[in-house]
Amino acid sequence: CNERVKDLSRTIADLCAQLRVPYFVSYAALIVSPTFVPSVKAVDGTHPNAAGYAEWARMIDEWPAWRSWLP
Repeated sequence: CNERVKDLSRTIADLCAQLRVPYFVSYAALIVSPTFVPSVKAVDGTHPNAAGYAEWARMIDEWPAWRSWLP
């Protein structure tokens, strides 16, 4: 499953680059997160629990492209 997600992430990143649309490479950031990976394992091995979603939201909130888009 992780290889499939990694491949999809790369494909989407390439498409966004072609379209000149910012893309947050969440797979790379989340796979090394000490919070996210255990939160996925605690549920069903695919989806995170609330702590995992909170970690993902925090990462996106700190992403410069997201911040520059907000007023």
